[in-house]
Amino acid sequence: MTDESIIIALINNCLNYLIDNSINDPVDILRYLQKNIVTGRELEMSSIETPTDGDTNFISVDRHELIETAFDEVGALTDLRPTLEVQFYGENAVDSGGPRKEFFRLILREIKEKYFEPIRPFAKMEDYETIGKILALSMLQNGKIPQFLDFSLVNELFESSSPSLVVLNLRKGLDSLARTLQGTHYLQKENIILRIVICVRSLLIGSSLPQFRHLFNTKQPVMTLKGAITMLKPKFSEPGSNKRSLETRVYSVFTKYLREVSSGRRENISLHSILMFATGADEEPILGFAVGPEICFSESETYNSFLPTSNTCIHRLTLPIPSAEKDLPTNEILFHLYDLAFANTYYGLS
Repeated sequence: MTDESIIIALINNCLNYLIDNSINDPVDILRYLQKNIVTGRELEMSSIETPTDGDTNFISVDRHELIETAFDEVGALTDLRPTLEVQFYGENAVDSGGPRKEFFRLILREIKEKYFEPIRPFAKMEDYETIGKILALSMLQNGKIPQFLDFSLVNELFESSSPSLVVLNLRKGLDSLARTLQGTHYLQKENIILRIVICVRSLLIGSSLPQFRHLFNTKQPVMTLKGAITMLKPKFSEPGSNKRSLETRVYSVFTKYLREVSSGRRENISLHSILMFATGADEEPILGFAVGPEICFSESETYNSFLPTSNTCIHRLTLPIPSAEKDLPTNEILFHLYDLAFANTYYGLS
C-alpha cells in the first residue's frame, strides 16, 4: 500500500465518520481531523508530567531571519503529519507546544507583511507553495488561523478552476499535508460534504463554504481586562495559610498591573503580550488550550527574582511572592519588573 493510498484511506474514513455522525461545525471538524491526521508526539502537554516522547518534525529557525530559515526548514519536510518541534537559534527552550505556537504566530505575521500586503505575483512561486504548507500546519497543529487572506483570495483558493500562479502554488502547499486527489469517488457524497471543510485544500469539498470561510476573515479580538483575568486563573494555596495571604497580596498587585496595561499606561506592553509570555500565543487557539492558562506563585529571595517566569508548554505564569528574607517591593518596582518580563520575546533570557 503506497503512502498516498494510506492517506486517501485515512481521509475517506474521516469523511465517512463526519457524515455518519452529522458533524457540521467547522471547529468540531477541525478538531476531529487534527486528532486523526496529526501523528507522533502529543501536540500539547496536559501537565508537567506529560511524556515528551514520540516522533516530531524538528526544525531550527532564526528569529531574526525567520522567513529565510523557516522556508528552508519547512520546505525540506517530506511528511507533514508528525508534530512540529521548533528550536529558535541560541534559545534553550524545549518545545512541548509553546515555541511551536510562538513560531506560527511570528511566521504568519511575517508572511502576511511580505507576501500578502500586497500579493507579490513576481515572487518565487515555490515560496507560496511553502506558505501553503505553513498555513496547513498552523491550522492543524494549534497555531493561528490565517485570517489575513482577502475574501476574494479565499474564494479563488477554494473554488477557481483557473487560479493564478500564486493560488496554484498555495494549493500545492496545502495539498501536501493530505496527499489525495480531487474528484475521487469519496468526494462525491451527499450535500453534507459541502460543510466538511479544513484549510487543507484536498479536504475542501464543494463551493458553498460560508461557515468555515468566516474563520479566515474574522479579525483577532481585542483582549479585555475581564477576559485576561478570567483566562489567567490563579492557583492559590489553602485558605487561611500564611502562603495564601502572600499570594493574595501579590495577585492583587498583579491585577492592578493588568488594569494599567489595559488602560495603555504601560508602554509597549499589552494584555496580548502577557498571554504570549505565558503561552506562546497572543490569542486563544481556535481549538482552545489543552490546559487553561494559570498563575502560580513561588517564594523570592532577591529583588531580581521578583521577575515573573513562565512555562509556555503548560501555559503557566509564575509570580514570585515575598519570603521571610525579602519583603515585596513597591508597586513601582514590581511594575517595572513585570514590564521587563513581558517585553521579553526570547526563550531563556533573564
